[in-house]
Amino acid sequence: MNTDSLIRLGCAPVLMAASVQVLVRVVPRPLGEAPGGIPGALASEWRRPRPLTVLVCSLTAAFAGWQLARPELLDQLARHADTWSSGRWWQFGTQLLVQDPWWQTPINLIALLLVGPTVERLFGPGRWLLLYLGGAAAGEAVARFWQPDGAGNSIAVLGLLGGLFGWVLRRFPGPALVARTMAALGVAAGAVLALVRDIHGPALLAGVVLGVLAAPRRPVADRHRPAVG
Repeated sequence: MNTDSLIRLGCAPVLMAASVQVLVRVVPRPLGEAPGGIPGALASEWRRPRPLTVLVCSLTAAFAGWQLARPELLDQLARHADTWSSGRWWQFGTQLLVQDPWWQTPINLIALLLVGPTVERLFGPGRWLLLYLGGAAAGEAVARFWQPDGAGNSIAVLGLLGGLFGWVLRRFPGPALVARTMAALGVAAGAVLALVRDIHGPALLAGVVLGVLAAPRRPVADRHRPAVG
C-alpha cells in the first residue's frame, strides 16, 4: 500500500467524524436536545418527508439490485476510458446508478440517507439536485484523467456533503464553533483527497463552492414559519 492510499484511508474517518458532528448540530433536534444521543438527533431529521432524497435513494437501490442480478449491467452503464470517444456520453449520468465495487452500495445509500434529508431541508429540492449533480460533474471531470473506469454515486453524495459544509461555514447561526471547525476540517480532508488525485476530493470541494454560493438565509423547509428573535 503506497502513501497516497494511506492518505485516502486516513481521510475517510476524518470526513465521517466531521459529517456526523456537523449533522448532529444542524438537525431539527440537535445533540443535547434529542433523546437517544447521536442516533436520536439524526432521526429527528425524518420527522418530515424528504421526497427527493427518498426518490434518488430508491432509484439507486433499485439499480443496485438490478446490477446484483445482472452483473453485465455495470459494464453497460459505468464510465470507461472510451466513453466520450465512443459516443456513449450518457454513461456519465448512468454511472451514478451502478456501483463499482458493488459492496460500496450500502455505504453510499446510508450516507445519502444521512446527509440528503438535511441538505434537502436547508437548500430545497432544486439546490439539492444542483449539489448532487455538481459534485458528480466535478468528480467525473477529473476522473477522465485520474480514474477513467468506474461507477458509483459517492461523488454525488460528497457534493451534498460539501454543500452542507458550505452552508455551515456561511450561514449557520449563533455560537457554532464546533460545527464550523468540523466543517472546515471536512473541507481540508477534501482538499487533501484532491491533492492525492482522488476524485472524491474535487466532488466535495465543488459542493462546498456551490453550497457557499447557493446557501439560503433560512432553511427552505422552514420559510413558512415565523422568524425567531
